[in-house]
Amino acid sequence: MMSAEHTPGPWTFDQDSPGRYAIFAKQGPITVQPAMVYGLPDARLIAAAPDLLAALQEIAAADEASMLELEAMGIGYVRSPENVRLVELARAAIAKATMPDSKARPAASTPRPG
Repeated sequence: MMSAEHTPGPWTFDQDSPGRYAIFAKQGPITVQPAMVYGLPDARLIAAAPDLLAALQEIAAADEASMLELEAMGIGYVRSPENVRLVELARAAIAKATMPDSKARPAASTPRPG
C-alpha cells in the first residue's frame, strides 16, 4: 500500500454557513481543514475520501495477494471479466488519488461487458 501524501483521515465535516461545509481532519491535537465545499452531498463524499481510498487499496492488494498465492501453488488465477473490470476501476481510482501529476483518470466510463 502506498504512503499517504494527502491529509490522513478520518475526515469529518461541519456546516459553516447555509449550504457551505468545512471538511476537517484531526491530526493529534491539531485540526486541519483540507477543503471547503458547497452542498451536503459533496461534503459527505469528500469526508469519506480517505476511507474510500483505503478500501480500494485493500481490495487491490487482496486481489494481488490471491493471484500470487495461487500462482505459488501452481494453480492458475482466473477472474471473471466483471471482476477484472472492477479491479481495474479500483486501481484507476487509486492512481487518480495518488498520482502526483493528477493525470490519472479512473476508468469510470468503462462499459460493462455483454
